Amino acid sequence: MRLTGFSFLLFAGFAIFTSYNLPAVTVHEYVISVAGLKVGKLIATREIDKDITTYSLSSDASVYVLKTYQVKDDLKAVYKHNILQYATVKSSEGAHNYYASVFWNKDHYDISINGYKFQYQGSITIPIEYSVAKIYFEEPPASGQVFSEDYGVFSNIKLIKPHMDQIVFLGKADKFYYANGIMMKAEMHSSIKDFIISYKD
Repeated sequence: MRLTGFSFLLFAGFAIFTSYNLPAVTVHEYVISVAGLKVGKLIATREIDKDITTYSLSSDASVYVLKTYQVKDDLKAVYKHNILQYATVKSSEGAHNYYASVFWNKDHYDISINGYKFQYQGSITIPIEYSVAKIYFEEPPASGQVFSEDYGVFSNIKLIKPHMDQIVFLGKADKFYYANGIMMKAEMHSSIKDFIISYKD
């Protein structure tokens, strides 16, 4: 098919217009390991579409501790103008399913947590600007707070040294290491087994 001069310009203009309106998507892949052995993976995705930014974390791991635990976790957090609008977490351990939700409702967040050995119903009025989902894409401020979509609570960010933070949720102290703004490694504590999340080159 041959394009006339006018048709070519029209086609090129449409292509440029379309490309400028496509969401910007960034994907980071991580390896989950226990005692140096790979047990699973985590995919972190950020999609920016105008004033809406969506973060998604999807992990799948198989851990053996006297028996095999198959653990899956899917998190979605949606921000508008850098303020969290809602977040959902769906997780499973074997045949057991868990769910958490955080929704902005006019002047507060409604929080509902039905997690592994942790349940919570409540609300908060403080706008959430930084949650766990952001950790995989943006190094947190040296001083501030981070919100957990899994537990529905805030934690202070403790700077251990440059580009190394500690965040404590429900008594579990996790450490995060960054390079060029990207989370490179996380030392995580779990009720099943402690594990490490490492950035996959």
